Amino acid sequence: MKFRLNRLPRHASFNYTPRYYDPEKERIENLKVDYSEGDVGKKLQNKIRQGFSQASGQASQFNFRTQRSAQTKASNKRLWLIIIGFFVLGYLVIQSNFEGLLSALGVG
Repeated sequence: MKFRLNRLPRHASFNYTPRYYDPEKERIENLKVDYSEGDVGKKLQNKIRQGFSQASGQASQFNFRTQRSAQTKASNKRLWLIIIGFFVLGYLVIQSNFEGLLSALGVG
């Protein structure tokens, strides 16, 4: 086992002062890049940045959740309608006379 006689170094501390962020100004600059007759690589890079910034935001995450929730509700509703339809069809088959059903289907 090793014993340290000197003290361990302290963690680094930083003095970070955030800069002012204007989302409207950034959006306008992105539109300028989109409509300018410039480098295609810069336009593509700008599109990728916009996609990442929109994907990491809370609004898009909330939108994804509501969209998924709506799809889940629609799927569940469809499933219940199919199940109820099968129960009604099964009830009608059980309650009907089988001879009339077979003759209606053209069998026998």
